[in-house]
Amino acid sequence: MKSFASFLIVFAFGVLTSSAQKFVPHTFMAGIDIPGVARSIASSDRNMGELQLSTNLASHLVILEYGFENIKRDNPNFKFKTNGPYFRTGVDFTLNPKNPHGHKIFTGFRYGRSNFKNSLSYQPDSQVYNDLELTANNKNLKGTWLEWTFGMKLMLMRNFAMGYTMRYQFNQSITGGDTLVSFDLPGFGRAGKRSNFGLHYYLMYKIRFRKEKEPKS
Repeated sequence: MKSFASFLIVFAFGVLTSSAQKFVPHTFMAGIDIPGVARSIASSDRNMGELQLSTNLASHLVILEYGFENIKRDNPNFKFKTNGPYFRTGVDFTLNPKNPHGHKIFTGFRYGRSNFKNSLSYQPDSQVYNDLELTANNKNLKGTWLEWTFGMKLMLMRNFAMGYTMRYQFNQSITGGDTLVSFDLPGFGRAGKRSNFGLHYYLMYKIRFRKEKEPKS
C-alpha cells in the first residue's frame, strides 16, 4: 500500500508541476453530502455527515473530505456500536478544463483514514444464563484505504453547484483490534471487505478569491 501511495503522490506532483505558473488558487468550494444527511434524519441507527472542501491548483482540485459515522446494529440479544471520524484527501484532475460554464468532469485519487472505536454487548438466549451479559470493545482502532474517483460538478448558479463522486475503494486495512472483530469502518463501509464501491452527492457553494481567466475554446 505504501509503494502504491508513493506512486500516486509522485504522479500527482508531476501533473500539477507541469502548470506551476497557475498555482495561485482563485476558488474555494465547500459542500455537504446530501444522502448522508437524509439517512441520518430517516434512520435512528445511523448518524452520519460529511463535509467536502476543495481549492484549485491550475485546473485541478485539491480535496479534503471530513466526516463522522455513528452506527448501531441491534437485535434482541446483542447491541453492536461503531463510531468515529474519518477523512479523505487527494487530488481531482479536471478532464474538461476549457468548459466555459465551469462544469467539471474529473478523475482522481484519495487517501482515507479513520480513527474509531466499537463495542458489543451480548445476552445469551438461555434460561440458565438469563442474567449474563457479555461485553467487548476496541477503543483505539485505525483504518486506512485508497480510492480511485470519477465524477462531475455542475454549476447551478454563479456560486452554487451540485455534483457526484463515484469511488472505488481498495487496500483497506484495520489495526489496533483485540478480540472484537470490526464490522464497519467509518468512511469506507463493511470492514470485512478489502475493496468497496461508493457514491456521494454533494451540494456545494463556491467562493472566488480573484477573477478567473476565461478558458480558451
